[in-house]
Amino acid sequence: MDVFKKKLLNEFVWWQQSVQFVIPVYQRNYVWWKENVEQLLLDIKKMIPTLDDPNKYHFCWSIVMIQSKNLWFFSQYTIIDWQQRLTTIFLILQALKKIFPEQSVVITDTYLMNKHAQQVVWLWITGDSKFRLKPLVSDDNVYVKIANEEELWEEDKKSNVYKAYKIIYDELMNRKNKDFIDFSKILLAIDKLEIVLIQLSNNENPQQVFESINSTWVTLKQSDLIRNFVLMNKDDAFQTMVYEDYWKLIEFKYVKTDNLKEFFRFYISIKKTNTIPDKRVYDEFVKYYTSQLSNWIQEIEILKEILEYSKFYYYITNNSSELWNVKIEQALVRFREIKSNMPILVLMEALKLFNDEKISDDDLIDTINLFTNYIMRRGICNERSNQISSHFWWMLWSIYKNFNWWDLSFYDSSVKYFYEKRMTWAHIPTDENIKEHFLNDNEYSNWYTKLALEKIENNQNNLPIWSLNIEHVMPQTSNDYWKSKINEWSVYDDVVNKIGNLTLVSERDNSKMSNKDFDSKKKVLQKTNHVNLNVRILREDEWNENIINKRSLELVEQFNEIYPFPNMDKFGSVWEDTISLPWTFPLDFDLDVIWLEITGLSYDWQLYPLKYRKQLLPTVAKILYDLDEQKFREIVKDNIIHKSTYNSDKSDRAPILADESNKNELVVATKIDDTDYYVEWVLNARVCKEYTRQLTEQFWITDLFTIDLATS
Repeated sequence: MDVFKKKLLNEFVWWQQSVQFVIPVYQRNYVWWKENVEQLLLDIKKMIPTLDDPNKYHFCWSIVMIQSKNLWFFSQYTIIDWQQRLTTIFLILQALKKIFPEQSVVITDTYLMNKHAQQVVWLWITGDSKFRLKPLVSDDNVYVKIANEEELWEEDKKSNVYKAYKIIYDELMNRKNKDFIDFSKILLAIDKLEIVLIQLSNNENPQQVFESINSTWVTLKQSDLIRNFVLMNKDDAFQTMVYEDYWKLIEFKYVKTDNLKEFFRFYISIKKTNTIPDKRVYDEFVKYYTSQLSNWIQEIEILKEILEYSKFYYYITNNSSELWNVKIEQALVRFREIKSNMPILVLMEALKLFNDEKISDDDLIDTINLFTNYIMRRGICNERSNQISSHFWWMLWSIYKNFNWWDLSFYDSSVKYFYEKRMTWAHIPTDENIKEHFLNDNEYSNWYTKLALEKIENNQNNLPIWSLNIEHVMPQTSNDYWKSKINEWSVYDDVVNKIGNLTLVSERDNSKMSNKDFDSKKKVLQKTNHVNLNVRILREDEWNENIINKRSLELVEQFNEIYPFPNMDKFGSVWEDTISLPWTFPLDFDLDVIWLEITGLSYDWQLYPLKYRKQLLPTVAKILYDLDEQKFREIVKDNIIHKSTYNSDKSDRAPILADESNKNELVVATKIDDTDYYVEWVLNARVCKEYTRQLTEQFWITDLFTIDLATS
């Protein structure tokens, strides 16, 4: 590695004659926003008053590059970091070429074009090699059009490269017209930007260098790191092939850039049969990828598999027409309506089995519908999604166990899982649960209610429901007339928000109905008698709480017909008494454990039986100590977990964890096995569980722990 201090223009860009700077395919596209571009222009502007001072410069970060091609007349350098700024500098030069046409030849020959490459283009060099800057990402064509002063299409003008160029051009033209700043001053001001050039030798690892760089302008995402890992450290031909044949399809056709982290989180969770925290997606991907390579699996085979899973992700979230199966697409359209990404992990693997001809299309369709019904039934019952969001990897593992061990279909394997979980937080709400919620809950504030009403309406009526809104029949704002329509022991707000009091109307009719009496409302609803939901209401002579309850029960039946509860008869009765069986919960599940016994702890597929519930904290503390002793030591030293992090007395800093120096501050100190650390023993079950959760959160692995509970 060689390190040099350089002036940007005359000691770097101009000095590197016969050199082409290449932005490689593994770099993200140009992503600078308006404020980034304006800040760089402001830095240049600030240098203009200092042109006569040889000691005034503005440091503009470090550029990291490595030579990728070297001939006697031409060299290519791959830019590892600083590509966003370097692209912006070249856009400034392109703008100057147009604003000062009399200087265009000087700018072009000195900074923008590689004269030597143009002279020997008849050798191996392609036409693009004449450019001093060569982006290899999707904005490449836009930059080339700007450089060649070609006409830009409307689609080109949507790119970040063009948007930045337009900002630069307008600002510099304004400076020229208003401030009369000449060409030479702008160039000299740009040359006042100083860089540190870090030039790697060919035996250094660009990937390791890239990961160590702290990008302060546009933060690197987990997906950026994955892209770089996959595409770095390859020769040009192989790198281009991987990008064109695999990565380009994954990122731009099937997954899309914004969804890359989610996709890879699902993919790695499937491969490692474990829920991967967001912040560990890249690290876990690298571990898996390198482990596969160490097992002599060809890299192309790994990429083929990732591409295959990216297609499954696309089929689930976007369009499955490539499968040429109308019934599967209908099931997936229905799944997309619930707008939940939680079951995607399971459905991706179901599509993999279908693609490998291990399950039938009927099995796949039934499975998709099962998980659609699962999310919809939980949603309409206001079951919290965070209770199950991190548990789908465990669900998939359990389904696979049923699928492989019991010779069941994938659908029946899934139903068996739900049968086993029918008494736990992961249950599918039964028909009786739906009835209870429809009769008692505030369904107006529930997002799933509008979808439920739309599906009930369109189950027998192909109506364009996008223009309809939810409306109360008995109005939210009460008056004497409407108060007389509820039972004397009832609460008005509770009655009006039941699903039986809700219907679908146009926005215009919604405002007309307001809190008028029922006869007046019926006149408005007559105009929407093509809506089946309103036909039922129009048949009533009056509207009161009893009729609302009656209609709620009718909607229960219609809802259960559209989103049916699965038949579990082959596995036993849904209501079979299983209260004595152990229940498994995520550690962060919001549950009062006072009346339950904590019988075990699971982490990383290992079970830790617990004789007493108080053993939970020292057991987890030992696991975390073994995982990262240094981090554990810092948590104890800084007293991160103390009593005020849970109780109401925020001044109580008494420790929960201690070492030899302060163990006397604990009420009763119990030693963590094979360590010099102690935990507080005098804690009830609820408090013990909460401090344990707080401790695991310091390591970002709370969702990797589950606890087994049984009745006390």
